[in-house]
Amino acid sequence: MKKLTLLIASTILLSTAATASTFSTHSERTFDTDKYASQSQAMDAAKNLMTELSQMNNAQLKHRLSISDNIDYPSLKIDNMDVELHKFTNFEGKTSYSATVGVAYQYTHHESNS
Repeated sequence: MKKLTLLIASTILLSTAATASTFSTHSERTFDTDKYASQSQAMDAAKNLMTELSQMNNAQLKHRLSISDNIDYPSLKIDNMDVELHKFTNFEGKTSYSATVGVAYQYTHHESNS
């Protein structure tokens, strides 16, 4: 009877630990392009970056997004990407453009035992 009680207590403890250690995370990350002479070049660079991100496998995407959690790889997905253009003018009057790509994403991760 003592062994049965210990077995039941161990099973409850393990199943509680397993369910309590999974978390869902929604996050955002931004990437800046280089500066370009025209708006269209900056926009093209942003589109290329968005295409690159959308074609990555989840291991590559985890690395690129700098996710350090122990993730459930199939759960990683990009929810949305957007572009913001920036115009810069230096003191000589020369204008350049860059873009910021915003990436909203989500994943499920597991609490580390270490």
